[in-house]
Amino acid sequence: MEDRKYELTTFCKEIKDENGILLAALRQIRALKSFGNIKRGELGGWVASERNLSQDGDAWIFPGGAVSGTARISENASIFGNAWIRGNAAVRGNASVSGNTVVEGNGTVAGNASVSGNARLCGDVCISEWARITGTVQIRDAARIGGHARISGCAVIRGSAFVHGNAIIKENSEVMERAVVFGNALVRENARICGTAILCGDAFAEGADVLDSGIWVSGRARLLGATNGTAV
Repeated sequence: MEDRKYELTTFCKEIKDENGILLAALRQIRALKSFGNIKRGELGGWVASERNLSQDGDAWIFPGGAVSGTARISENASIFGNAWIRGNAAVRGNASVSGNTVVEGNGTVAGNASVSGNARLCGDVCISEWARITGTVQIRDAARIGGHARISGCAVIRGSAFVHGNAIIKENSEVMERAVVFGNALVRENARICGTAILCGDAFAEGADVLDSGIWVSGRARLLGATNGTAV
């Protein structure tokens, strides 16, 4: 007999948009055995079907969390709060998603990454390793976040942007297109890193800084105004 760790209960709920259009019909899960920090008989979150949550590992959806479409939670991943994982998104490894976060499209959260607050992830984004996403951050398109990077505030990461290492992106800053930010770099306030710009080392950009294509900023450089087209 298959060693199932949870079952679908008869408790149902629907998620609708502001116009009353049905977005997802869900059923609550219940543990059939004790595993990890979950006790047998404990009620969990909500799924559209059993394909949304693996029967293997310690992966779990806690009350309030929802998974729909063909999205899948596996390995030891956890969904908390009112987080909604939908579309073809995946959360795996030891990753956690919480708060009012929405992960959709083909988005992936993996490794030991965590996403919380009111974050919105869509497209083909990948959050991995020990990255931390908090606040009302938007990450979309094919952006990748890894290492020990920290993204917070109202920051936007989009395009094919890559943020790695110990980089910090916060407040209303934006990293877009094919820009790369890594090392101990800091991007804050309303700074924009775009094109093929690279910001690394202990460099930081703030205020109304704009780093565009062809710019490589490293070391301990501090940018306080618009910069275009040359290495620093």
